[in-house]
Amino acid sequence: MRSGRARPPLTIAEVATRAELARSVVYNYFADVRSLLVAHAEHETRRFLAELQGALGSAGTATERVTIYVRRQLADFAANPQPAGPELAPLLGPDGYREMHAHVQPLAQLLVDMIGDGIATGEFAPSDPATTATLVHGCLGAERHLLGRHPDRLATTTDRVTTFILRSLGARTS
Repeated sequence: MRSGRARPPLTIAEVATRAELARSVVYNYFADVRSLLVAHAEHETRRFLAELQGALGSAGTATERVTIYVRRQLADFAANPQPAGPELAPLLGPDGYREMHAHVQPLAQLLVDMIGDGIATGEFAPSDPATTATLVHGCLGAERHLLGRHPDRLATTTDRVTTFILRSLGARTS
């Protein structure tokens, strides 16, 4: 509802109208916009994490797992364009932003673990896995808006970004 346009703060009334529900129905579940956004972030993170874990089941190496992670993230950005957490910060306030960030932490930890595994097996260059994961997420986040506006660029973006990230990790790429 908010992508790409400066508008007044999002309201429960606007959400209810867009969902074709009475405002009171939305208020029965969410006290305010912050709780609605946090619940949405939690729902989307659980959905994505379940899909990702299913896809990771066939991967054997850390390089394969990171490749799947990157490709799935970018595909999700194209299929489900949503603002990034920092863009929602004004709507959430500091407490809501921290709460939303806590819900996406398992996803971030998954990438940290993959990078750590790759370092341990010698697939990736030595580095701090947590810091490296933050850099990978920054790279992925830089593509969020492009893919949200131009999902037709998914294949070329995915190839370019996957190659860049794997090279930055020190993985062998063909």
